[in-house]
Amino acid sequence: MTIILENTNEPVETGDLIRRRVLFAAKLVVAAGLLSWLFTSGRLDFSVLARAESYVLLAIAGLVTLASMLVLVWRWVWLIRIQGLSIPTWTAMRFTWFGFFANMFLPGAAGGDLAKAYAACKHQPDAKTRAVSTVFMDRIIGLHSLLFIGLLAGLCILSSGCSSRQAGVVWLAILCFAIASAGLFLLLWRASGGLVLRVLPGRFRSTLSDSLGLYRQSWRKLLAIWLYSGFCNALAIAAYVLVAAALGTQATFSLVLAIPLVILAMSLPISPGGLGVGEVVGSELFAEFGLSNGGLVVLVVRLSIIALATPGALTIFGSSSLSRPVEGKCTRKT
Repeated sequence: MTIILENTNEPVETGDLIRRRVLFAAKLVVAAGLLSWLFTSGRLDFSVLARAESYVLLAIAGLVTLASMLVLVWRWVWLIRIQGLSIPTWTAMRFTWFGFFANMFLPGAAGGDLAKAYAACKHQPDAKTRAVSTVFMDRIIGLHSLLFIGLLAGLCILSSGCSSRQAGVVWLAILCFAIASAGLFLLLWRASGGLVLRVLPGRFRSTLSDSLGLYRQSWRKLLAIWLYSGFCNALAIAAYVLVAAALGTQATFSLVLAIPLVILAMSLPISPGGLGVGEVVGSELFAEFGLSNGGLVVLVVRLSIIALATPGALTIFGSSSLSRPVEGKCTRKT
């Protein structure tokens, strides 16, 4: 890929672009290595699919996966409205699917948020910071409510008795939830939020401060969105549970605990879309609680999401529409 310098027609290959390509290739190697290790060690057995106990459950899991992706659109739309911006639901759906598609190529399961943030910026050129804040607040609220579900499942496991290693997994989930809670509180609390803003470039501070102020003023709406997010995450977890059941894995509280930790692990920028990372973590966590096919369950859900997200590629071909702003209440330049 090349770029054209201003006032010249000479293409110049950028060193930054080369570094990105090398880094992306390295992450692909990591993903391939992890999946190969699972396959050669017998932890990823594709023959299980051929003898699945219920293909009907697999089909239902696909529909539930689609529903879990669709409901996320409204969560984002409501956050956009808190910021005094406007976006048609269909446009929000296109941007969300663009993020799902881009997530296949960007590091970590949260990589698609960068693509959606880019689309939001192009759509709201007069309120870029506020638009971007909705994308990342959407991610923060989503992960926090997801970890809360894992926390509840973990507490049920502790109350019913478990091994020390299993208790360690539960306490890991509790720690992750505590860290996420502290981060969310510090971001939205006025006093600590000011400290966070000081590490940002000065040109972003004023607008981001206004953006956080709108979230604080709408804390009741944020709470409602958080509760709705729990419903969204319950659908996502249900898709994994249905796939596990179809492959002969018993649905237990341990499964509900493991899935949020798997999704959190996939958010780490180690491989494109968390490929390989989620499968390894899923395999190990399932095995820790005596459950089978962890890596395969994660991979099947991933493949269904990829299949459903592929139409997001159409957004790229119509990328000129990303720059069409919709008139909103906020017109501050950022």
